[in-house]
Amino acid sequence: MTVNRCRSLRRRRWLTARVLGAIAPAREHQSEPADRRSQRDERAAGVRAAVAKLPAGYREVIVLRYFEELSLDEMAQVLSLRRNTVEVRLSRARNLLEGSLRGKL
Repeated sequence: MTVNRCRSLRRRRWLTARVLGAIAPAREHQSEPADRRSQRDERAAGVRAAVAKLPAGYREVIVLRYFEELSLDEMAQVLSLRRNTVEVRLSRARNLLEGSLRGKL
């Protein structure tokens, strides 16, 4: 049980760091080179496109979890689904998203 919990936490941190970090608006620092900003913008566009290509059920759980920062219980209530169903959809959505982003970021 502990191993699975650690894996879930690690997966969530990966997705948060990789996906949301790419989507977050770039801070305009004068010391940051323009090419680095453009790379970040390209990466953000790629992530947005990958999320947009997800099937609707998977896209909505990604948005609710990582953009709206809802808990699994809150997501289940909003979607009128059982918590277990939300967990499965979220896991499948992460796998699809990771597969589509692999090698692009």
